[in-house]
Amino acid sequence: MSMLRTKPWGSYPVGTKVYAIGGGHWVKTERGYKWCSGSTFPTPGGDWSHIEEPKQQKGAAQ
Repeated sequence: MSMLRTKPWGSYPVGTKVYAIGGGHWVKTERGYKWCSGSTFPTPGGDWSHIEEPKQQKGAAQ
């Protein structure tokens, strides 16, 4: 599901993708947000456009 930001960056689950306006994306890891070309940052950059949270696996605890 693609959406706008609804909570603090640290509250999103590992695996969340945050897309940049000009292309590329960050993926939430246990250490921060990893940019598609390698570096990890505390939060996505200011040019983010939308967020895609990972889908829950069938039978996973909620």
